[in-house]
Amino acid sequence: LVVHHIVADGWSVGVLLQELATDLSGLPPVLRPSAVDEPVDLALREAATAPDAEGARFWARTLAGAEPLGFPVRLDEPPEQACATVREPLPPDLPERVRAFARAARTTEHGVYLAALAAACHRMTGRDDVVIGVPHARRGSPRTQSSVGFLVTSLPVRVAWTGDPSLTELTGPATAALRAATAHGEVPPDVMGEQARTGGRGQPFDLMLTVDPPLLPGGRLGDLTVERIPLDARAAKFPLVVGVDLAEPALRCEYDTSRLDAEVPASLARTLRTLLDAALTAPDVPLTDFPLLDPGETHQRLTLGHPPTVSSSTDLDDPATPVTGLGEAVTAIARREPERVALVEGERRLGYGDLVAAADRVAAAVRARLGGDPPVTRPVAVLLERGIDQAVACLAAVRAGGHHLALDPAHPAEQHWDAIARSDACLLLTTTDHLLTLGAAGIPALCLDHLPPTTPTETPAPSGAFAFGVGGRPAAVVGAGVVFTHEAVAWTSGSVVPGVRLHTAPVSSPAALTELWGTLLTGSLGVILGPGELTPDAVGKAVRAHGVTGALLTTRLFGRITHEAPDALTPLTDLLIGGTALTARDLRESQGRPRATYGPPEGPAVAATAPPPHPPTPDTPPGRQEAGGDVPCGRAVVGVEVHVFDGRMRPVLPGAVGEIYLGGPGLPLGYLGRPGRTAERLVPSPYGTGERLLRTGARARVRTDGSVVPVGGTPAHRAEERLAAHPGVRDVVAMERDAALVAYVVPGPGADLRELLDEDASVQLVDRIPLDGDGEPDLDLLPVPALREQAPAAPATDLE
Repeated sequence: LVVHHIVADGWSVGVLLQELATDLSGLPPVLRPSAVDEPVDLALREAATAPDAEGARFWARTLAGAEPLGFPVRLDEPPEQACATVREPLPPDLPERVRAFARAARTTEHGVYLAALAAACHRMTGRDDVVIGVPHARRGSPRTQSSVGFLVTSLPVRVAWTGDPSLTELTGPATAALRAATAHGEVPPDVMGEQARTGGRGQPFDLMLTVDPPLLPGGRLGDLTVERIPLDARAAKFPLVVGVDLAEPALRCEYDTSRLDAEVPASLARTLRTLLDAALTAPDVPLTDFPLLDPGETHQRLTLGHPPTVSSSTDLDDPATPVTGLGEAVTAIARREPERVALVEGERRLGYGDLVAAADRVAAAVRARLGGDPPVTRPVAVLLERGIDQAVACLAAVRAGGHHLALDPAHPAEQHWDAIARSDACLLLTTTDHLLTLGAAGIPALCLDHLPPTTPTETPAPSGAFAFGVGGRPAAVVGAGVVFTHEAVAWTSGSVVPGVRLHTAPVSSPAALTELWGTLLTGSLGVILGPGELTPDAVGKAVRAHGVTGALLTTRLFGRITHEAPDALTPLTDLLIGGTALTARDLRESQGRPRATYGPPEGPAVAATAPPPHPPTPDTPPGRQEAGGDVPCGRAVVGVEVHVFDGRMRPVLPGAVGEIYLGGPGLPLGYLGRPGRTAERLVPSPYGTGERLLRTGARARVRTDGSVVPVGGTPAHRAEERLAAHPGVRDVVAMERDAALVAYVVPGPGADLRELLDEDASVQLVDRIPLDGDGEPDLDLLPVPALREQAPAAPATDLE
């Protein structure tokens, strides 16, 4: 029996089988009612009926603010839309247990399955507000009961909750939402779809649930035994359909292979099966209490969060070369090859020997200014722009026995005062001009442009003896007072590929720490671009002039270079991209081989990195790659562990979303002067290792191989990603202003951006995005937009 869905739906198949069974049994044929509504009758009636205003208002209220579940989009879209099926067997008695639970709860079986699927979506995505599609037969009238045709439609059911409900508690709102949707199911689908189009192809949902009872209870047609042969669909009707097949019983997940990888439907099916089985046994236990992994699988997922076993590039972990800290490690290189060039800034060059000598002169001045030769034990504040002098001052602080607190001159003086006070810094290293701008800092100051004459000691003070695996003394303070030890800096620098490294990061960021010490501890050459030099043209010239092989760039700077000077980064063999996540569009437009990285703002700049992917070729069909797509940030680097946990600090299944936790010796020591913050962010590991884990607050999806894909972000970040995917947008930056989300868009030549006016953010067209000295958007120079409620003004410029 083969029936095309265009002429028959699932209900129709039941009608046909009933008639066939009657014919085969030899009984008199079933007489169909004389008054039967065929599909064309319903279509004509809908066309002649006045619009259902109340139904339209219901769907507008129900779907207002609804968002897609956000399952990961494939990076490599196949040339054609296709369908694949994942099957997950259910316990044989599970359908009967669901029926018994539904009877006891005075609800429907469909409501139970809907509640369980909503809970499974929560475990996969973290969302407690989900829209799930369900089929609606539209057979409420006796005139349609025996009609054969395609009458079925799909209804979006929005299930939302608060707290941590059990299956008993969640079934109530799920069933109520299902009944409300069904009561307004006669509203034409196009009216529903206008209210919220969260699916990729016009549906207001990207997940469908079907509950399929046996078409032939007993498996017989008259005297014939019927064998049921499930066939997989060849084309996907929705991004993902979860079917509960009560005949097998099993879960059948059909998914669009042009949008999803197999790990998402497989994990969702497993989660749904696990929750159903466990919650029917303990229906009053919160659904988040049930583990999804057994102990062996938990251990496997934890193991995938560890870095690969590779040796570090630094001298610090070589047992044959005992050293006392970062300063001695750099000094060891200087002794071996004093003429090797360490740093370049414009026309200025400094070898390792001269670098250490210059640092020791400053270190001697620091100790003399503080009253003697004993090692410095408190931080030394360094208020200097990115450049050779700043690098010398940081090394000097370490050589003096202390640790450097990097302050960015571009930041307000109040911010510097607060950092100095909180860190209990003992001295400020700066220049006369910066000291005049800063004013009284409350601590002694040394101006490098008026350094008093001193004689370096032959044996500088030890800079923090330590043993790997045991902690160490502080070496640096960056960002919001985040303290890194000598050991942590050594481990994270060990993942840097030696060569000629470009320095572009703001001096107070963790990325600057990686740039500086990753260069010096590996004996590499650092090419420093000063403030105001972070233009695509300047980067390209530096790469060509010095043979740059590696760099750590922000996503925004990488995007600008790719757009304005596409060949500038082609020679680089180790191109790391951090900050916001890379998109498939970034890869498609790049001429180089960028590697996506992940690093939290208050942790190691590079905690995870991926191998360079193969970018799309000109033969790749257009589609998802043009619209964006998730680019994995890879697995943990040496010295760091990267785990994705749920709210109970349990590893999540592949394809699921959780919070990123970092472990390993590369973690920061804590926050200076902020014990509460340290206790909140650095928490004990629940797996009996005695180590601490860094709660990053960032959310990510984990893949089968253990690689992480950062997701979410702030509303401004999500708006930027969405707008940047538009082919007519050259550049965009989004921000919150006066409690409103504003997106500043630089359009491409001849771009039609009218559809962007429907975005959640207020779109402002500008000629360019102004940048600060570090190549980041200078938000203070962007125009303040008019409120949306104001009447539209006439165009004021040619661009408008």
